[in-house]
Amino acid sequence: MFSARWIAADKILTAGSDGTVRLWDGSTGQLRHVYRGRSGIFTDTTLTVDGFVMASGADGLLQFWDQDTELLLWVLHAHATPIIGLHVEGDDIVTRGITGELARWRLPNPGQVIDACSGQERCAILLR
Repeated sequence: MFSARWIAADKILTAGSDGTVRLWDGSTGQLRHVYRGRSGIFTDTTLTVDGFVMASGADGLLQFWDQDTELLLWVLHAHATPIIGLHVEGDDIVTRGITGELARWRLPNPGQVIDACSGQERCAILLR
């Protein structure tokens, strides 16, 4: 396990080297959800403001899942190096790469991204 984060009074998200992100009940220790994505190693995880599970990978990808269905919704190639840190502040996401680079992301509404990129391997939305 690379990270563990309290995300609410009764929930814990963990990111691990087994290619999964896990949501735990913080009161009972029961496993609630397992999120699988494209990365072999997840280095950090948190919730977006809209309640989507987000995780960073050792492959530089940010991945987003529906919290309840465990469905992988969106993948963003964020860094050329492993992402080792995530922070969400309002609508902004800050990522930190292993070589010290920082990136600030202001993402559009997740529903817009999902609708625009649905079924496409490579997709970008440019905000003006």
